[in-house]
Formats: sequence, structure tokens, C-alpha cells
Amino acid sequence: MTRSTPLDLEQSFDKLYRENLRPLFQYLFSRVQDIHLAEDLSSETFISAFESLNRLKSADKFKPWLFTIARNKANDHFRRLKRQPTLELDEEITALPLQEQAGNNNQDQRVLVQQLFARLKPAEQELLRLKLVAGLTFKEIAILLKSNENNVKKSYYRLLERLQAQVE
Repeated sequence: MTRSTPLDLEQSFDKLYRENLRPLFQYLFSRVQDIHLAEDLSSETFISAFESLNRLKSADKFKPWLFTIARNKANDHFRRLKRQPTLELDEEITALPLQEQAGNNNQDQRVLVQQLFARLKPAEQELLRLKLVAGLTFKEIAILLKSNENNVKKSYYRLLERLQAQVE
């Protein structure tokens, strides 16, 4: 593994931008549920990343570092609003028991998934967003969360098992 210098990263920033823009935007949109705000936060994230490239020690840690910046931007946004992100669901739908919502069509399944997701702890929601929405690897998530890769894997698969049990 070769160590990249900040100059190398600056020269390849355009490529890194193109590779990471879509997953970063999708991740931020899943957090804020507003397309324009997600675009703004994505821009702010890349600007901050570019301005701080000299702090990055290795190019292979760029993606988790970038998503750390994005998480912080989203958290700052919610702090400013003095509220946490929530999925907006129809009150009548969220009041129904899970069994009544589990139907055969896609809309029923989507509502069920949204309700299950909304009931998760913020850290569990974040783990699913990073893995399923942003497409980060377990190694990248571990770096981002400052955790052990095996612990991240265990948490992820246990969470999936728990969700599967709730669906059945």
C-alpha cells in the first residue's frame, strides 16, 4: 500500500468526486429527506474535503473520511434545527400494528420497511444507511465509526436478523 501525498489527492480529487458523489448524495438524502438540502450538504462536504485534504493521511481512507464529513454536516444541520431526522409517515399508517401492514404489494412492504426503520436506534439507522444506501464496505464503515471491522459486521448481521424476525 503506497502512501499518497496531499498533492496526489488534489490531482485525483476530480476522480474521487465523480466516484463518490452519487453514494454521498444518496446517503445525505436518506438523512434529510430533501433533495435540495441533500445537494447543498453534498457540496459543502466536498468543499470541506478539498479544503482539508492535507489532514488525510492515506488515499485508501478517503471514502470513510468523506462520509465522516458528510455525517457531521448532516448532524450540524439537525442541531441547527434542534431536532433529529425522522421519516415522515402518515399518522394513520404508523398507528397500525405491523401485522396489519404486512401485505403482498410493494407499497405495503415499503411502509413496513419505513416503519421498522423508524423504530431503530439512530446508530442502527446510520449503520444501515452507510451499508445499504451509501454502499460503504465494512472496513470503510469501521474506519468512519472508529470501530473494529468485525464488530461492525456482527452488528450489521444481527440487526438484519432482528429485522427479519420482526417481518416474519
